Amino acid sequence: MGYLPKYRQNPQRVHRIFKDELMKCDMYSREARLLCNNHIVTDQDLLKLEKFFEGRMFSLTQEREKLRRLVKRSMPEESREEIRGKIKMLTGELREYRSDLKLCKDIRDRSGVLDEKLAVIDKERGREVREK
Repeated sequence: MGYLPKYRQNPQRVHRIFKDELMKCDMYSREARLLCNNHIVTDQDLLKLEKFFEGRMFSLTQEREKLRRLVKRSMPEESREEIRGKIKMLTGELREYRSDLKLCKDIRDRSGVLDEKLAVIDKERGREVREK
């Protein structure tokens, strides 16, 4: 009849060997979504998007700092809570922009490596064609 486990096994559990591979797949899918949603085709488009993210992050950080300084002042508790809510919202936006910027940098770094690998493959194929 065989062994029946006495505890309920978790079907979501993934073997440790595949964990890194699944994390890479998730990263690649997020990168692909970023490229598709922003219509990125060339390296220049990617650089423009990075500059946009950096500029937007800078402006959001400045705005958040102003609000933090404003909260320290003497004011009614209701307006203070409202400002804290705005700060949380800005922090959430900054988190999204940071993750998107990290994805852009990863794409840019890996695309350079892929270009080099493709050049090596083209050279090898050129040699194979000449040898035949």
